[in-house]
Amino acid sequence: MVCAALLAGCGAAKEKPVMEVLDQKYKVEPDASLRINDPSGSIAIHGVDSSEVQLHATKVANSDELIKNISIGVNAQPNDVLIKTSFVRAKGKPFLSTGRRVDYELSIPRTMKITRLDVDDGKVLIDSVQTSELRANVVDGQMELRNCIGDIQVAVQNGVLSLLYGSNLQLPAQSASVEARVLHGTLTVSLPRSGPFHIRATSVSGNITSAFAQDVQVAGGALRKIDISLGKSPRSEIQLNVRSGNIIIADETADARTVGQTQAANPR
Repeated sequence: MVCAALLAGCGAAKEKPVMEVLDQKYKVEPDASLRINDPSGSIAIHGVDSSEVQLHATKVANSDELIKNISIGVNAQPNDVLIKTSFVRAKGKPFLSTGRRVDYELSIPRTMKITRLDVDDGKVLIDSVQTSELRANVVDGQMELRNCIGDIQVAVQNGVLSLLYGSNLQLPAQSASVEARVLHGTLTVSLPRSGPFHIRATSVSGNITSAFAQDVQVAGGALRKIDISLGKSPRSEIQLNVRSGNIIIADETADARTVGQTQAANPR
């Protein structure tokens, strides 16, 4: 009896994760396109002054057998880079129940277009990209953009979306636009007071708080819409939309990310 119990306990021991690493470099044009998908894991993209894409990918699974069922396909051309992640379903188990994931870290030319980025379950970080096109979507998880400027459309279905801009950000002479949407969760924006931004925000069933304008509650209700301008001659449009949850517009000196994550668990 005791022996059987011990054996059962040993059999239930958690398997140590197995990892495989892929490192590659690809020469690209400054305005080349990047497309990447990842059903489970994380994607971190850093815009740098370079003429190449540096890819660092880490496969993670609970066994050697499971890690063999993860594939990373890369089709790299000078004007387009496609990175595709595929998971083969483990026999007798739900699709994403086996602890499998792929974590990507990429350095790309600062002006490279991100024409499509999709993550089903995980985290996305995009930093210092100044591009004519950025499209990114997360189903369940978190997305954070730091000092990203251009024609930007990003969305999170369930989770937290953060847009962070520092006072040292060099804005382009031409106008820029950001459209950010959250279905269920929290949307946080951190901006410098002197930045030339025009912000329009709407929360269908939540609350909006802003460090740049006094919150006004009508008949004891929550603030649902706001329209404010910062700096002189605002030339960057930011549109924020949340269906169920809160919007936080913070001064860059505040730790907006911490506030956003705290309130994400309790949307109105």
